[in-house]
Amino acid sequence: MLDRLPPYTSKARKGLTKDQKAYFRDMGLRNHLCRKDTSDLLTFPNLGQEAENFVHIVLNKWLAHARLALPRYFFRSYQGQEVDFVVQLDDRLLPIEVKYQTNLNKSAFKNLLTFMEDEKLQTGAVVSKNRFELQKFDAKRIVIAPLWFFSLMG
Repeated sequence: MLDRLPPYTSKARKGLTKDQKAYFRDMGLRNHLCRKDTSDLLTFPNLGQEAENFVHIVLNKWLAHARLALPRYFFRSYQGQEVDFVVQLDDRLLPIEVKYQTNLNKSAFKNLLTFMEDEKLQTGAVVSKNRFELQKFDAKRIVIAPLWFFSLMG
């Protein structure tokens, strides 16, 4: 019923957090246990946690269909900076942040950009509510895709 996601650590970031994140494998079960009526979900004011759980499910399905056993993590620093997903792609990392909101200003990318800088990454991704674009911050590229488009991967 639940998947556990371990924290990402590197030699430079040894043991930042030992907690794991848990995601439901079934959104209907999740919403039932949270006492959320599915008919109200489209008008619910904050769907960020639901969107993050849904991205986890899509990542699992995509990797299963591609027959890839790529490790997946999340990152959280002691200061509370968090990146929702970190996918290990052979010798590189792909950080993915879920920002299910209409307006994304530069501060929405702060944690992702900090992680990318620390890990010397050039590319990251944001799953948004409705934006579809490529943002550049110096030499860093962030691909922004709406949740509906991201869901087509699974």
